[in-house]
Amino acid sequence: MKLGKLSALVLALAMLAAAFAGCSSAPATAPATTPATTPATTPATTPATDENALPVIDMDGYEFIAYGYEENFSFNPDGNVLDQTKNEVFLELQELYNCYFTFTVTGTTFQDEAFAILMAGDKYADFVAPATFSAGYWYSSNNVVDLKTVKYLDFDQPWWYQDITYATEWNGKLYGCKGSFNNPIPDSWVIYFNKPLAEELQLPDLYQMVRDGEWTLEKFREYAKKATRDLNGDNTMDDRDSYGWGHPHLEGDTAFWGGAGGQYFTKGEDGYWTLSTATPRNRDLMEKLVDILVKDNTTYDRSGGEGWMYYYTDMFPSNQMLFAPTPVYAVSRNNWGWWEMEDDFGILPMPKYDKDQEFYYATVDHFTSMLMIPVNTNNEDNIGLILEALTREFYERVVPAAYENIEINCRDEESLEMIKLSQQHFRNDPVSDQLAYTLNGAVYGGGVNVLLGCITAGGDFSALYEAEAQASQLALDEFQGRPLN
Repeated sequence: MKLGKLSALVLALAMLAAAFAGCSSAPATAPATTPATTPATTPATTPATDENALPVIDMDGYEFIAYGYEENFSFNPDGNVLDQTKNEVFLELQELYNCYFTFTVTGTTFQDEAFAILMAGDKYADFVAPATFSAGYWYSSNNVVDLKTVKYLDFDQPWWYQDITYATEWNGKLYGCKGSFNNPIPDSWVIYFNKPLAEELQLPDLYQMVRDGEWTLEKFREYAKKATRDLNGDNTMDDRDSYGWGHPHLEGDTAFWGGAGGQYFTKGEDGYWTLSTATPRNRDLMEKLVDILVKDNTTYDRSGGEGWMYYYTDMFPSNQMLFAPTPVYAVSRNNWGWWEMEDDFGILPMPKYDKDQEFYYATVDHFTSMLMIPVNTNNEDNIGLILEALTREFYERVVPAAYENIEINCRDEESLEMIKLSQQHFRNDPVSDQLAYTLNGAVYGGGVNVLLGCITAGGDFSALYEAEAQASQLALDEFQGRPLN
């Protein structure tokens, strides 16, 4: 029965969920899966008084085909409350619209196969969800439609993440979007802290500090210094001592940068993006980060071997590390085994630049997906309707279930409060995150490479910036089609 194809498909896909557990080490490709059958559930209903009600259309058993590196394409319908809620939403919408879904989990990049089919004039899929860092391949290929022209998609609704979606508008066209359906909740960065160590150091109430808007880089730095101690008195700092925090390198550096409001590029009133790394605020932020990440020596340097994961699997659980920057998935998926950690931990937002920064920001990992509609579907209206319906239902039902699943694995109520507070404002850098691979790393030059050069090699900001800024802007301007002055 067509309407029931989804559930057995997700049973098979559930085995692939581990592929999303360690995003930065994810494979370039992953095996596809095939659907089977299971009974449909009671159809969803649209309240007649709902001013945002979508039309109910009989789609005559239409099969929506989707490919992507997307966690919500993979779940166990008999699993936890989150997976069960996803399953209910999919099955209800299948029944309501007389359609069904076939989802295939891909690797992070799959555009070559897709483009060959699309350029031949054939249909590849109804929608796709490639990893954010590969989105630029799709934007520049002319193989995806302008989402602003698709009926029923309403990006002003709260189930779409405007901070990210509107930032992906290029040349007046919107090719990719992020909403509650492809939500980045588990992949946004936070700071875990070791409660016994915080109590031993007699730190103030960190949760209240966040609420008061005073959780800043300077406070993080102060407490990290306080936690860094030669425990055995041998005048040598090694893995038997205590440290302020664990340094997860590139992704962590970017998380601090975004959390403090750093921007490598900004969009002007003319709609074009311009390199902005060298603004006074950004330059000062970069200098602060170099102090914290490098000069203070408050993190244990363990290069090679187990690498930075050692911080999380050994030192944080053994109360030798005060702060552990990592995505929310450490508690939602138990990446580091902290569900079994004997002592308690808490969770904080990424620290602000200073007290005057208006919001806390949740930096989104660039392995999360961007939702797009390829060309050659000949069914854009219905695709727009089903994506709007899916995203709305995920907003109303799946997102609360996701937070419930996170809360189960937290050690206190305040941690979930902190996660929600930070996720009121998701953040990523559209240019660096989406175009870096497309432009062969050129846009990294004046932004990410400057930060990494200062951090990893002690480089001089001005020299690094001046060496690469012009090439970065030229590559970006060519992509944008920006007129030369």
